Amino acid sequence: MEGTTIPNIVFGILERELKLASGTFTSCHRLADPSHSFLRTLRYPGLEAGQALDKPRLFSHRDIASIAMLFTWVCGLQIPKENPDMIGPDEETEDSWRWVEPLPGHAIVNLGDAMSNFTNNKLKSGKHRVVTAYDEQSQIDRCSVLVRTRPGHETPMKAFKSPMTPEDTPEQAEADCMTSEYYWGDLCVRKFIAEKIKGKA
Repeated sequence: MEGTTIPNIVFGILERELKLASGTFTSCHRLADPSHSFLRTLRYPGLEAGQALDKPRLFSHRDIASIAMLFTWVCGLQIPKENPDMIGPDEETEDSWRWVEPLPGHAIVNLGDAMSNFTNNKLKSGKHRVVTAYDEQSQIDRCSVLVRTRPGHETPMKAFKSPMTPEDTPEQAEADCMTSEYYWGDLCVRKFIAEKIKGKA
């Protein structure tokens, strides 16, 4: 149940700070409502003795979710530093990445694209990647549990009105509003995969 309890605590704090009505976010993420939320176990094998470090295990990305919680004890997660040096429109230099240290008894909580969508980019979706851990941990299998919370299928993917967030642009106001089921289950995922394939071509 912590997979929903902790996100609801975060949602409640964000509702208060953004001056939204209580339940604005939590009502979009009810456990009983169908959604694309999931719990997943992840394993990245450690390196063999003498094996060279490889490329990032998971390329840089932002989560297609509202909130992602990661439970792990091995290093490997990285985020860009503030004002990173760029070598492309959406590509940071290697020395712009910073380690996220896992702490005993803690979860790593990241906001995803949905929260940016719901707040007209007032809240930012956190970019990150997974690389091989350093020093002694590089030979340890990195096993983690990921809990990813997404809005219920019937949730309109549009910004909530708040005095703390930007107003809709005329284009946003006129655009058709998609539900979470289509937006996250089809359109957004297809676009994400296509962009990554294009970047590797």
